Amino acid sequence: MSEMLFKEGLKGPWWGLPMLIGWFVPMATIVGGYIMIGGIFVCVYSVGLLGMWVGMELSFFGAIGVLGGSSVEEVEGVQKYFIIQVFSSIFLLIGFLLVVNFYSGGWLVEFILVVGLMVKLGLFPFYFWIPSVMGVVSWVGCFVVSVVQKFNPIWILVNLMVGSYMQQVIEFSACLTGLVGCIGGIGVLQFRVLLAFSSMVHLGYMVFMSLIGWGVFLSYMGLYFCLSFSLMVSLWVCGVYSFLDLVKSNGEGEMNLFMISLYMFSFAGVPPLSGCFMKAVFLLSCWELFPIGCVILFLSSGVSLFYYSSFFLYLNLYWGSMLKWEFVKGKAGGLKVFLFFVSVLLNVAMGFGLFLFIVVV
Repeated sequence: MSEMLFKEGLKGPWWGLPMLIGWFVPMATIVGGYIMIGGIFVCVYSVGLLGMWVGMELSFFGAIGVLGGSSVEEVEGVQKYFIIQVFSSIFLLIGFLLVVNFYSGGWLVEFILVVGLMVKLGLFPFYFWIPSVMGVVSWVGCFVVSVVQKFNPIWILVNLMVGSYMQQVIEFSACLTGLVGCIGGIGVLQFRVLLAFSSMVHLGYMVFMSLIGWGVFLSYMGLYFCLSFSLMVSLWVCGVYSFLDLVKSNGEGEMNLFMISLYMFSFAGVPPLSGCFMKAVFLLSCWELFPIGCVILFLSSGVSLFYYSSFFLYLNLYWGSMLKWEFVKGKAGGLKVFLFFVSVLLNVAMGFGLFLFIVVV
């Protein structure tokens, strides 16, 4: 019966693809993904604060379905994420209800709303949950926590129109978040934890750019979305979870090392890679209003570049004889070669194209 339904479903263009995906992806992940994306649209297109809150919570509950896993560590990570997000949602709901009921508390209402958004985003001093959650969830969960779930809180933060005092608090918190992210990543070998600290550095950039304008924020967020998605898919397909996994004697070592180093150097802003374009847009748009913040965040990226370079040079020099440059064979060989060329296209070719666009414009 199920086989007949599957064949019937493949006949229609609308039902065939979801049923085919359902054979490889858990249904909870598919439904959670739809709810999460729908929550983003509800939040963006809402005209009131309560509508934004409802959209953000829909996206959060969808993310719980995507994050859910079978191992004990993944369940523990989901529980931590759930508790933190519920705590921040209570703060936001209280603040929104005070605003809707015309409570004239002034700075107190702004403080409650900003604290709730800072906890939800993981801004300093509420950053502690990001490495502990991303270090144990799956690669899909890492992408959702570090990229997708940042959109709604930043959208609400932009539309709050807080006073100058609270805006200075947000700027100060974004600077310290970048510093904590670069310092916390020193000596970390696991890529999921390292990407958690890297996302904290990029969160500082995105908060500053959202205060400048929505257009520059979307340009940064879009490129960061593409690079993070491609990197995490590459790490998942290649089975690389730490720097030690890059040293393999089956012919994959050198190719994986080159591919992943492109992404990490691009995140750090090395020219002419595409990540440097993100830093250039940030500098051009934020220097006049936030010169100190620009210096602090660029210093954070410099520290990140230092320990990225240290690890990759150490692997090349110490284990150079073990690394072999040859394209892998087998069932997954074609996919890994494809991901290698995607990394070159996204980081090198697109980087040159973006810089040419800046020069021409």
